[in-house]
Amino acid sequence: MTDRNGPQGYALVSRLNHWIVGGAVLALFGIGLIFHDMPRGPDRAALQALHVSIGTLAALPILFRVFWRVREGFPPPLPGPRWQLIAAKVVHWALLLAIFGLAVTGPVGEWTGREGALHVFGWFSVPSPIGASRDLHNAAEAIHATLARPVLLILLVVHVGAVAKHLVINRDRTLMRMIRGDRG
Repeated sequence: MTDRNGPQGYALVSRLNHWIVGGAVLALFGIGLIFHDMPRGPDRAALQALHVSIGTLAALPILFRVFWRVREGFPPPLPGPRWQLIAAKVVHWALLLAIFGLAVTGPVGEWTGREGALHVFGWFSVPSPIGASRDLHNAAEAIHATLARPVLLILLVVHVGAVAKHLVINRDRTLMRMIRGDRG
């Protein structure tokens, strides 16, 4: 077993990274979709606090995922049409950029708002290194919301749709590369 991606597929670190961060991003996305359109009140505040807590805990794994992917790249793709290989590369990099942007704009939006700290399940707080700023807060919130919906939503649909296509139509080993590391 190797800790590097290669012709055989994704290394263990890459696979764990993918599934842990993917699960956190899906949870954050779902919670964010629910509370975003809720009226202000205790239910919305509770969901938003949950979103901030999970996001704060997930920030380091998310940033590590982006760093690791930039460092390691991707294993050679399975054979396929040129347009499909280009589309896969674009979607993968766009997903990384989107989650990186979300991991940055989320805390910045919280830090520059009224609260000024990231509170994590009441266990601890991460104080703001930048202080309150209405303009920066509004910009971070707007970018965060746009990156989540529609950008991340579209990218996730395309990514999962491509996985389904490879699994059901192509019947190739694409998914196994991310589950077991198989080259296929």
